[in-house]
Formats: sequence, structure tokens, C-alpha cells
Amino acid sequence: MLDRAESKIKERRRSPPDAPLESQYNELQIQIAIFLYNKQGAEGETAHNENGVNRSYENADIPDSLLKEIIPMAVMVS
Repeated sequence: MLDRAESKIKERRRSPPDAPLESQYNELQIQIAIFLYNKQGAEGETAHNENGVNRSYENADIPDSLLKEIIPMAVMVS
């Protein structure tokens, strides 16, 4: 899950897959991995209510609320 989180950060950041993850994203990588771990078995769930526990997900993947912290890399055009 840490690898998937790292890949998602690099994809959103537009950095090369073989480049090391910048240290500023280490905590976010862990947060995304925890989100993915907690969501196992309930992928794509849009609503759930059982014994006072309510679940819903913004999408079937990593929520935008976590991904919005990633700053895409700029590309120089000459």
C-alpha cells in the first residue's frame, strides 16, 4: 500500500516513476496508505449504515481531499 500511495503521489505530481519521493510527501504517503488499508473489503462503497456506523466514500480511489495537497511539477516549454 505504501508503494501504491507513492505511485499515486508521483503520478499526481508528474514526477518520473523511478525518481525518489520528496520527503515533504512522506506523511501524505502514510496517510494515503492508511486510507487504502482501512478501505479494504469495502472498495467503491458509496453508503453503508449498520449499528450506528455510517460509511460513504467520495470515489472508488483515493479521495481528492488527500490528493489536493500534492503540488504538480511545472514543465519548462521553450
